[in-house]
This record gives sequence, structure tokens and C-alpha cells, in this order.
Amino acid sequence: MIKDMRRRRLLLGVMALVALMGFLTWAFWRSEAFWHLSGRMLLAWAQTRLQGEIRVGHFEGHPLTGLTLVNVVLRTKVGEVLEVARIKLRLSPWSLITLQPVVGYLELKDPRLTLPKGEAGDLIRGILRSRGEESHFPLSFKSLTISEAVVQNGQVSFLLGEEMRRITGLEAQMTLTLLHPGQPQEKLLLRRGWVKADTSRGPVSLTGRLILSREQLHLLSLTMDFRDRSWLTLSGDLRFDQKLERFSAQGEIGPVSGKELGALVDCWPSAFDLRGRFQVQGTLAELQLKVQGQAAEAVFSLEGILKDPLGAWSYKGNLALSQLQPSLLAPFSKVWAEKLAGLSPVTLKGEFEAQGSAWSWEQFGGRFHSDPAIWGKRYLAQLAFTLAGTPGLQQLNATATGNFGRLVLGLKGPLLKGAQGEVRLRVEGLRPGILGLPGSSDDLYTGDFQGTFRLPRWTSPVDLALAGDLRVTGRVGGYPLRGAQVHLGWEKGRWTLSRGEIAWGNLKAVINGAVSAERVELKGEGHLIPGVSGPFLQNLEGPLRWQGSLSGARNSPRLGLQAQGQRLRWQGLNFEGLTLSASLEGWPFRSGSVELKARECLTPLGPFKEVSLHANGTEGNWRFRARSASGGGQAEMAGMIKWDTRPLNVSLERALLQGNRVKVENLGPLRLRFLPGLEVEPATFKVNGGLVRLEARVRQDEVFGRLEAENIPAGILAVKGQPLEGNLKIRASLGGEARRPIFQGEVGLGPGRLGAFRFHSFTGAFGYQGGRLTLKAQLEQQPEGPRLTLEGQVPLIFSLIPFNLNWGKEDLRLRLSGDRTDLALLGALTPEVVAASGPVNLRMEWQGPASRPQVSGEVRWGEGSLKFRQAGKAYHLRPGVIRLQGDRMSLSQIVLQSRGTATISGEIRLAGFQVDKINLKAQLAGFEALSRVGSEALGNGELFLQGDLKNLALTGRLQVTQASFRSIFFASGLHEDIVILKPRRAAVSPEEPVLDLTGDLLNRLRLDLTLESTGGVWVRDPRFKVEVAGNLKATKKPGESVLIRGQLRALQGTIDIQDRSFKIVEGTLNFPGAPRAPATLSGRALYEMSDVTLVLNFSGPTTSPVLQYSSIPPLPPSDVLAYLLFGRPARALTREEYQVVSPEALGALGGLAAKKLQNFLGKGFPLLGDITFKGDTERMGLSKPLTKDLSISLERKINPLSRDDENQIRLEYRINRHLGVESQMGKRNSGADVIFNFDF
Repeated sequence: MIKDMRRRRLLLGVMALVALMGFLTWAFWRSEAFWHLSGRMLLAWAQTRLQGEIRVGHFEGHPLTGLTLVNVVLRTKVGEVLEVARIKLRLSPWSLITLQPVVGYLELKDPRLTLPKGEAGDLIRGILRSRGEESHFPLSFKSLTISEAVVQNGQVSFLLGEEMRRITGLEAQMTLTLLHPGQPQEKLLLRRGWVKADTSRGPVSLTGRLILSREQLHLLSLTMDFRDRSWLTLSGDLRFDQKLERFSAQGEIGPVSGKELGALVDCWPSAFDLRGRFQVQGTLAELQLKVQGQAAEAVFSLEGILKDPLGAWSYKGNLALSQLQPSLLAPFSKVWAEKLAGLSPVTLKGEFEAQGSAWSWEQFGGRFHSDPAIWGKRYLAQLAFTLAGTPGLQQLNATATGNFGRLVLGLKGPLLKGAQGEVRLRVEGLRPGILGLPGSSDDLYTGDFQGTFRLPRWTSPVDLALAGDLRVTGRVGGYPLRGAQVHLGWEKGRWTLSRGEIAWGNLKAVINGAVSAERVELKGEGHLIPGVSGPFLQNLEGPLRWQGSLSGARNSPRLGLQAQGQRLRWQGLNFEGLTLSASLEGWPFRSGSVELKARECLTPLGPFKEVSLHANGTEGNWRFRARSASGGGQAEMAGMIKWDTRPLNVSLERALLQGNRVKVENLGPLRLRFLPGLEVEPATFKVNGGLVRLEARVRQDEVFGRLEAENIPAGILAVKGQPLEGNLKIRASLGGEARRPIFQGEVGLGPGRLGAFRFHSFTGAFGYQGGRLTLKAQLEQQPEGPRLTLEGQVPLIFSLIPFNLNWGKEDLRLRLSGDRTDLALLGALTPEVVAASGPVNLRMEWQGPASRPQVSGEVRWGEGSLKFRQAGKAYHLRPGVIRLQGDRMSLSQIVLQSRGTATISGEIRLAGFQVDKINLKAQLAGFEALSRVGSEALGNGELFLQGDLKNLALTGRLQVTQASFRSIFFASGLHEDIVILKPRRAAVSPEEPVLDLTGDLLNRLRLDLTLESTGGVWVRDPRFKVEVAGNLKATKKPGESVLIRGQLRALQGTIDIQDRSFKIVEGTLNFPGAPRAPATLSGRALYEMSDVTLVLNFSGPTTSPVLQYSSIPPLPPSDVLAYLLFGRPARALTREEYQVVSPEALGALGGLAAKKLQNFLGKGFPLLGDITFKGDTERMGLSKPLTKDLSISLERKINPLSRDDENQIRLEYRINRHLGVESQMGKRNSGADVIFNFDF
């Protein structure tokens, strides 16, 4: 019983003690001291985990709500890093007993985290204590779990570069476990967590899991969402020591639409969807980055290294972009995207590097290049560019190379911040036509532009300002651009040009002014360079200067133009003077005036004293009148043009054209309408007594035309320069559609004559339809006699709108035949054949592509004759044949006989209807090649004519066995008594050799010919005859004159002077073989008399030889002259005869040398041979017969009267044996006499 009572009392005591302890514990738990103590202990532990000082405003607590820390501040050495308005912590008491405390709820209310530059890493390093530090936690717990950690209304501020950024509205929720707190094996497990924040672009959230220990941060997963869409996933490890080293991570980007990216990045195009993968590894001192992905169609790859050796970051990497297509440019410029359509995908590769801080750079550079690409006919071999600089100054150099040429662009300045600075653009061999720019594919430019530019915003090219100097050379429009330079300026859509100079083809000009989208203000002046091909009045000869201005609105400008020219020659037109004045307004020109005047005009229709054109326009109606008149021709045209109407209306009220061979005039108004199409109302013209009627209408869906011509004199036409006689009759019609016209017609002529070839009739018919031109023609020499026939079809592509005329793709078929046709037809085809006769049979057929058809057939002739103009002798032609097969014409043997024979053989290769290459050989055997104007030549040898028409060569060796030349043969005249004086070109020296070959074919000829003679070659003149022998070499290069080198020596001969025959005892003529170097002669001739021998020595250039008279034995000059004139010495002369040989007369004679006469009469005056002395008691002089009855003399009076001039020129013409006319001219007296002479 007592024991039970004791037990009860003990139990009650224990219970009371427990209750008391529980009461005390409850009371302590509820007391502020408990929560203050708990907060201090927690604060002390946290202080060991973080760098810096933690301060708490005060602590609050309650068993049901847990511990609350109010106004918590974390201060580091740089200031307050973290501020939290309230931290609420609810802990499970039972978990403390198990040494595994569980924080059921942890809340951070209104936290404010500030991360100055460099503090983020320090804060992370302070989360866990350093390795080896002793734990200050009061108890050794196994783990610490936070079941729910919540952040409400947080804010993070951080420094990005020099700018402070803030993230507000931060919300977070996570579950954390800290294993072995305070122990070396301590780990922090983020089992789940998410963070959400509001940004100016939209809400951003992060979701992830990680494990953090002393050795590493193991990121299991991290996902970033923007606007509720996943953008980025990341996982990796960070193994760190004191410097957070050994980092490794990998992840994926997107896929993200370009529209969503544009909400985050302003300049991101909405069409550029993004996706990719990336990998990062290394340490914070050296990170390696690899990125691969795709933006729109473009594929990109980036590999780089990020280093921080001494706190200064350095970047280095390689970038590759592939599948770059023109469509990627559409968001930036639809125009360029359309222009570059068809460009093959481009691959761009390069490398870059930079140095600077974590958020900015101080120096950078990059080099990039592309692989080859194709854009239609354009080939891009490589695109390369480099970029380098600092934040304040950058330099960009870009180079593009391809079949379009080479472009080099250089920019220097602050390009990234309101781009401005220096610019240089250089082009080498640029072909703008290949790039699709204005110009043809043959245009070529080389030059550069240097200046400055300003572009405040790269996205706004309209704000570009540009100024600098442009210099260009090249080739434009088929003409050389020798130089163009101008100071250019561009700002606010306006171009300014100053100091502009251009030399293009035959144009040389100076231009200044300005051009904008609305207005134009230009002024210029210049001239056309004579004799130079160019875009304006090509090959114009003579000076033509102009001045002009263009001003006003671009859609209605005002044009003023004045031009003046003197002694102009162009396209067969010659003008002694020309002036042009024009004042025009509007576009097309609606009003204004044009006045053109020319004087002393020489045209193919004849000479005109004056030509004038007057035109005046008002409100688009222009009236014009053109006139010219002269004794040889007349032309007049008057009418009206309605310039601003469509179709354009032209009314030609008066049209007259009259020349030497043709007169054309309208018999009524001629009205035309065109643009679009063309319509010619029925009109009638009178042509040299014949009539021409025509009308036409050309539209897109309809074509109609008619042409009739009757009794048109064929003399208005010429074939190969030969006059054509007869009356023409033409009928032609046109129909069908503009794209597929149909025409047909007939031509008739006869009887007629072409040169010396007479024919009975010529008839022809033609027609075009379906891409084929049908031809049929017949030339009948005599009624029912020999005839030539041509018939066949030619493939032809012909269109009127748009106009097109070209060969077709089908085969051509033409057949030419003739039986017993006369060789006289050759005289009609070339003026070099003076006469020809003999029968010819021919069969020729062309078949194949029109550009290069094949030919077959033969030309066979019988006995006949040929006479060439240069030969002057009719050659006997032996029968022969020429065969044609494929592209070759074979000449087996053409034999000409003239005392001896000349045999021509070889082959000619054809290219369609034209000669391609020639390979001919001519062999002469005693052949008399020349017989005209009393001259003849026979010889032996071989000649070779070889090459194509652009590189033709005549070579060979000829031996002249017998020849006789009259001196007139070497003159330039056409008749033995006529000398034509042709003035030399100013650019040619007077000493230039007379021998020159003209004509395009002969100009390109290369000559290498050797002439040999051992004797038998005579040159005869009424005053001398000489036999010569020697060797000459005639050579010529393409485009140059013939050069003759060698020597001729005199074998025998005589010179007649004053009826005395001097015998040539020695003489040589040397040809130097150099341009513009005259031949030189030297020699001696003797005349033996009974008591004296007269000696004539001649030497010097042939153009001005030096003649010296002497005697054997030596005598005074007066005796030499006395023997020469009178045959006896001076002492034996009469008084009158002695005055001729006196010292005064010798002085006069010395002043009247041949060279002096030539100076008086001009260097072109011929003095070759036949010069005689003339004198009496009053006068002394030299005389030269010009023709049989006309002579000229230069005389000096021995004793002139005071009123007479001592020098006179006398011209004498003998009309018949009884009647003559004499004219004399001097400085002080001139006159004329009619002399009647009767001989009995």
C-alpha cells in the first residue's frame, strides 16, 4: 500500500515536473527571449556562410508562425548588397530533436539585391565556407530542409557596362535541402525551383534543379521561358576553387519564332526563326564556346575563346555562315532581295578577336571571306572584308572579285555610333552591265572615289551625306573613256557636281551643277575632238565647240544649247562653217526654237552655198523649214510635228531633194503617225521623171503596206561604183502581223547597162512568210540569149514590233547558174577590169546554216581576154575551171598569155559568202605584165598571196628581163599631158614617198617583194634615156606605207640639155627603205666637143638634186655657160650673146635655180625633167612645159626699169600655130597679151 502510494507520488511528481518543464518550455518558446536567442544563433551561423556583415532590425516569433527577421541588410566592402523587408521562417520542432531540421516555410518579402560590378562572383563564393574552416553551427545536424522557400516582389539591380539595370516584380518558389551543414561534405540540393520576373519586353521565368557542394555546382536542368514559351534549356557542371574554375555546360536554343524574338531584340526580323545548340567549357579565366544553329534558312556556326588573364577580357573565335540567300534581305530591303533573286546560296567564313572588359571592348578586329557564288551570268569569285578598331574609331575594308571586275570599299571613322568618316571606293575592270546596272556588258570602268560620309543611322540610308572626288577611266558604249573626274556631293537626295571634266571618245566637256529628284541645274561646255571615233558625230573632222545648260523641274526642264564649227567633215558632208542655237522647254520638248545654219556645204548630192533649218514650237506643235540651195543641187523640207501627242503626228507639206543625179519631190502632203506603231498615208513622189507611190500601216495586230515605182532612172543607183543605166520598175506589198509580217514584190530593169556591160533585162521576185525569204532573179544579156539565174530560200527572222532582223535556224538554199554568159560582166563588178570577153558557164549552190553555208559547183570558161586598168594591155585567157566544194574554192590553173605566160593556182577558203583565207601562187615566165602610156615590162618569177583578209601577205621574187618606161608612167596623172596636183595632208612631211597603197584591204596588206634586173630596163623621156640594173626590196607592214630599199645603177644613157646630148658615164639611185626618207642619186654625164668636154655632176635627194656644171680642161663659169648655150667660148660671142653669159646674167641665173622656181610655185609643182634655160638681151630664166601647148617660166630682168619688177612669172598657151595667149605677173606689174604669129 505504502509502496503504491510512493509510486503514485513519484509519478505525480514526474508528471508535475514534466508539466512544469513543458509549461516553462511553452512559456520560454512564447517569450521574446527565445525567438531573439534563436534569431541570434541563426544570424551567427549565416554570418559564417556569407562575406560581409548581416544586420537585422529586430526579431519576432510565435510558435505557430515561426521566426520573423525584420529589415535584414547584408553589407559588403562596397556597400549594401541585399535588403529584405521581412524574412519569415517556420521550423518543425520535432525535426530539431532528430537533428534533421525541416523549415516548413521560408519567405523573403520585398528583397532588394544589388550587384555592383564584380560582386556577383564574390557573393557566390561566400555561400559556403572555405574548405577547412570550422563550423560555427551550434549543433551537428544531418540535414536542413526548406520545404517551401518563397520570394515575393523582389528586385535585382546590376551594372551592365556603365549602365545600371533593374529587374523588378521578382517572384520565386523552391524546395531546398542542405546536407551535412557545416561539414566538409556539405551539399545544397535545389530539388525544384522557379523564378519569375517582369521585364519591359514581357515576363521571363527560369525553372531548374541543381546540386551545390564545396567542389562543384551541378546544374541538372535550367529552362528559360519568355512569354510562356521555352527559349533556352541548359545543363552542366561548375567545378571551382577560389577562382570558380572548370566550367562545362551545354544547351539548346529554341526553336523560337522571329516574331517572338523581335519582341525581345528590336532589330530582329520577324521572318528569322531561330534554333540551335551550344556548348561552353573551360574556366572563367578561359572559356571555350561552340554554337551551331539556324536562323531562317541561314546556318551558322561559332567557335570561340573568352579569356580573362589579368582582369581584361579578350575574345577570339571563328564564325561560319552558310545557305545565305537573297530572301534573307527581304526584311531589310525588298528591292535588293528582288534584284539578287537567283543568286546561289553564299557561304561566309571568318575569324574575329577583341579585348576589353566583361561588358565592353576596347579593341577588336575581324576577317571574313565568302566561297564562290553564281548569280545568273555573274560569277562572284570571292567576297572578303575586314573590320577593326576601337569603340571610338573603326575601319572597314571590303573586296568583291568576279567576272564583273573588282570592287574595293574602305570606311574609316566612328562607324558604330552615328557612322561618319572617310570613304574610298575603287573599281578595277568593272563591268556594270554584268551586274545589271545601267550600261552594256562591254562597258568597262577603272577608277576610285575618295571623300567623306555621314550616316547618323544605318537603318536610314536616306540620311546619307557624301562628298569627295571621283576619277574614272575605261570604255563606255564602245568608246574609250580616257578620263572623267568630278567633285561629287550627295545630301538629302541631291547630287552636286563641281569641277567635272570628261574625255569620252570624241567628246571633251566640263560640267557643273546639281541634280535632285525634283530639279536639275547643270551647265557645261566642251568640244568634239576631230578625227576621233566617239558617241557623237563619229569621225568628225574639224573643230566643233558647244555650250549648254539644263535647268528647272526634272519633268519639265529648260535646255539651252549653242554650237559652232569650222571646216567640218563628216560622213561625206563638208561644212566650211556651222552654227546651232536651241532653246527648248518641257519633256518631251513642248516649246522653244531651234536654228541651224551651215555654209559652203559639200554633200553627195552636190555643193550647197548655205543650209538652214528653222523650227519653232508652242504647246507641243512644232513647225519646221529646212532649205539649201546651190548651183549643183537643192533641198527643201517644210512641215509640222505634234510633239506631245501619241501617236506622234508629222505632216510634211513640202519635200524636195535635187542633186547631180537625182531629183525627188512630193506631189502632195506626206502625213505620218507613229509611237506607237507607224502609219503613212498614201503619198506620191516624183523621182527623176518617174513616180513612186507608197502607203503603210504598222500596228501590233495589223500590218499593211504598198510600194509602187515606175520609170525610175537606174542612174540614181551604183553597183561597186559603176554607173547603172535603164528604167526601174518596182512592185511590193506588206501584210500580216507586226510580229509575223508577210511581204512580196517584183523588180524589173531593162534594157540597161552596168559600166561597160550591156544587158537586155533584169527581173526579180521576192517574198517572205513563215521565217523564209524566197528569191528568184534573172539577168538576160540578150533576148533568148545567155542569162544568169538566181533562186532559192534564205531563213530569216523578221519582226516589226519589236523590230528584229536576224538569220533563222533552218538551212539556206541558193542556186546560181548561167550558160555561155559573157566575161564582160566582170567589168561591171569592178573598175579594175577595163574590158573582158569570153564564154562562161557556172553552177554554184549554197546550202547549210545561213551564218556559214557550204558551197558546191564550178565556174568554167573558154578562150577569152582580160584587160586590167593598171596593166593597160589585154591578156589572152586560156580555158580553165574553178571548183567549189564545202568551204573551199580550188583554182587548178588560170593561164594568162601576153608574149609569155602567167599561171595562177591555189585555194581560197570560204566562210559562207565571204573569203576566209587565201593561198594563191602566181608563176610568171617571160610574161608581159605592163603595156600602157608607152611603157612595157616583161619578167619571170613567183608571187605568193597568203593569209586571211585581216592578215594578208604578198611575197615573192620577180626578175625584170625587159622593160621600157616613159617618165610619165611614174607621174600621178591620168593622161600624158595632164598633171594632177594633189595637196598633201598637213600631218605628212613633204618628203614622204609618193608611193602609197589605199583601201582597207591594201592598208592591212603585208608586203615582202624582191625585184631584180641585170639590164634591159630603160627609162625614157624627151630629155633623157637611161638603162638601169639593180635589186630593190619592197616591204610593208599592216597599216603602214610601202618602203623601198636597194640600189639601181645606170648602165648607159644620155641627157639632152640645150640640144646637146650628155652621155651618162656613171650614176646610182639609192632607196633608203625608211619612212619619209627620199631616194638619193649621184652621177656624172659628159658632152665632148672638139676643144672642150662639158661635165654635168648631179647628187642629192631626188626631190631637190644639186646640179653642177664644169669642164675639162677647167674653164671660168662664163665660158662653161657659153659652150653650153652657143657652142663656143665667151670671147667669141656677139654682144647680145655675151649679155646672156655675163656676170650679171650669171647672178640672175643663180637666183633662178630649179629649187628657187619650186619655192615660187610650191613644193607640189612637178619639176621632173624638161626644164630649159631661156634668155635674151633683156631677160634670163627657166622654162617648164606643162602640157603640149602650155608652158610656165620664171624670169629675171637683167636691166629692169624703175617701174618694173625684176622677177616675173610668165604663162604661155599656144592655141594654134598662129595664135597664142601670154600672161605675166609681178609685184608691180601684171598683164596679158594675145599674140598673133604668121610664119612664112
